[in-house]
Amino acid sequence: MNRAIQLAPVLAAALALAACAGEQPASEPSAEATTEPAAAAQAEDIATLLASANPDRGRRLYIQCRACHTLIAEGNQLLGPNLRGFLDRPAGSAPGYEYSEALLASGIAWTPETLDAWMQSPSEVVPGNKMIFAGIRKTRDRADLIAYLQRATAEN
Repeated sequence: MNRAIQLAPVLAAALALAACAGEQPASEPSAEATTEPAAAAQAEDIATLLASANPDRGRRLYIQCRACHTLIAEGNQLLGPNLRGFLDRPAGSAPGYEYSEALLASGIAWTPETLDAWMQSPSEVVPGNKMIFAGIRKTRDRADLIAYLQRATAEN
């Protein structure tokens, strides 16, 4: 039994080396390895996608948000703040809503780029915030939703 415990690290290393055997050396990256990092590509993608975003589709995607947020000028604060006029404002600045200390201290302003990152994973953008939301995976969905929010929350 002691012998098996002693061999476990050796077996783990051998399995790891075997799994890597088919990979190309670092000096000759594969086609998959030459793609842009996800974060850089995402930032570029949201700007590009917003130019062709579908706000009507975004309105349908907003259904998942409306349990917590309102968009109209005299909308109530729900579990989350009213989003009327929130774009280009500092995070945590809507009157009448009690924000988490983490969001108040975040220093972010709501731009399409910061909103895109937030919608993807609020807990990664501002750890300790009180928004309980898993995020929206697809960049296209986030772009359509942002386009809808730009239209629906604008203060005229």
